[in-house]
Amino acid sequence: MLQPRLFREAIAIVEPWEHVGYNPLGEHVRASANVAFIAQKVADCDSLLFPLWSSGVLNLEQLIPIIASGIAVVVEGGDLSVRDATPFADGKASLEELHRFTEQLLLSRSPTSAPAIFICLGHQLAAQAHIWLIQQAVD
Repeated sequence: MLQPRLFREAIAIVEPWEHVGYNPLGEHVRASANVAFIAQKVADCDSLLFPLWSSGVLNLEQLIPIIASGIAVVVEGGDLSVRDATPFADGKASLEELHRFTEQLLLSRSPTSAPAIFICLGHQLAAQAHIWLIQQAVD
């Protein structure tokens, strides 16, 4: 957080869950490794990994500006669904915390913020966040 050049010149990869499934050998697949590899090979771009399932959501007022100020944001998937909060109890970020994170990331959008891609579980979180934000606006 004290090195702004580090995160302004990198892609932020957010992992809401530790893996996106299993490969044929039964090993966990971390899609973030693929995103980081492609970004490095294609664009010579570094990546910063934010494993929210392991670190927790931390302080949103500090975390969101860092993530949103980079080159791009990729919110990864996971082997879970936003329809069931139970499995999230095994991680350090609850489903509710991931929802708040996603809402704040969406609300941080500006003409100068990083473009964001939401994949799989990340997409579910973004869809749910949009619904909740619209409901709050209507209320």
